[in-house]
Amino acid sequence: MPLDPKSEAGRLRAIEIQFRQQVAFEKAFEVQLAKEFNKTALEASESYIQTNLFDGAMTQHTIRLDGIIKGSLDATWSFFGDISLAEIGQLSAFGLPLGTRDVFRSAQKFYVDTIGARRVTQVSTTTRKLIAKVISTGQRESLAIHDIAKLISKKTGGSIGRKRALRIARTETHSAAVASDFEAVKSTGLQFEKEWLTFLDGRTRNHHKSADGQVRRKEQPFDVDGQELMYPGDPAGRASNIINCRCQALYNIIR
Repeated sequence: MPLDPKSEAGRLRAIEIQFRQQVAFEKAFEVQLAKEFNKTALEASESYIQTNLFDGAMTQHTIRLDGIIKGSLDATWSFFGDISLAEIGQLSAFGLPLGTRDVFRSAQKFYVDTIGARRVTQVSTTTRKLIAKVISTGQRESLAIHDIAKLISKKTGGSIGRKRALRIARTETHSAAVASDFEAVKSTGLQFEKEWLTFLDGRTRNHHKSADGQVRRKEQPFDVDGQELMYPGDPAGRASNIINCRCQALYNIIR
């Protein structure tokens, strides 16, 4: 949703379409993560019963996460970025400026490789900490090995794993989609302004309500609760600014 539709009705419609498209990618990502958390819960539980350790399960967890997370980010970038590039290309009879797609694909690879790797590390580290805490608590309470193993499954997979998968998928899908819009416009080399558009409902955080309507030149960050963000969901943002964010950015090409 890169370009401003210029009317309130058009904006609302654009947000609705973008939101529905993001939800489709989010759900697919969520399902993969939930399955992965269940698989890791089972492997870690079995490993703990057999060896009192779970390092091997964590190694496999990290390897699988790398494919799931980077694959989801890459697919999201391609889908939303290509839509944005097509929309921008329609502004001129000559299409996109020469080299635009190459610049965009380079930005996509950088995002997937760097942000993806960062998220893989964060998610796997959190999984390890969750399991280690369960084991530590179980040993302190003198629980039997099989009882600790059951707790590993309960605290890592199941409903807890599903909730965790939803939060990660929703946040990362949104960030990747909005980032790809931003980089699509930026990769053209054209001058543009961007506007923060807040998704307003009963769940909107107050500092995002305050950010609604901020307008900046392309190289200028938005000011959101005292933090500088280049676009909604900017990975550089604090957790309180990006987790479960649904805001979007609109762009106006300056001719």
